[in-house]
Amino acid sequence: MLSNDYLADAQKLIRLASPHINASMTPENSIQGALLFALGVEKLLKHVLADINPIFILKVADFKHSAPSLYGHRIASTGKSEEIDAQPNSDVITFRVSLGRSKVFSKASNKYSQMLYTLAHWRDVIAHRPTSELDLAKVALMLQKDAVPLVSDFAEELGISPSSFFGDDEPRLTELSTRLTDRENSNWK
Repeated sequence: MLSNDYLADAQKLIRLASPHINASMTPENSIQGALLFALGVEKLLKHVLADINPIFILKVADFKHSAPSLYGHRIASTGKSEEIDAQPNSDVITFRVSLGRSKVFSKASNKYSQMLYTLAHWRDVIAHRPTSELDLAKVALMLQKDAVPLVSDFAEELGISPSSFFGDDEPRLTELSTRLTDRENSNWK
């Protein structure tokens, strides 16, 4: 459970979401894009935490569970030990808990926290409730307008390029986001 594994997953999932984000999104594009993007962002938040300390993403962080979960490959003892749980809990925290904890360390998490809580809600609806409960126009607009700035701010914090998340879709998505942001700003005047 290395932090770089979470980063690689985040990049992969956001790159998978990218083709679904376009100027005229279908309901299917909105659902697939939102689910993949939300999963990618959740992995990104876990990377932020695990990069600081991998224990921060475990549900049960005490030694009996964290040592075998995080460092099982380094355990020398082959016999029974009171220090190590026979069946260690290696479960990790949820999207919302990841967001709450990452806000302690990440300016991007703070800046986009409301949007990220909304994204977590949409992910939960897609996973557990009828998708008819989603406002697909709002889902599409958030993906079209806000996905690039959100990921770009995280990428800047991490010292990596946003293209490592969006791949070849980055120029197209940046142009779409800029156009929608400019339109929104001109409507406010």
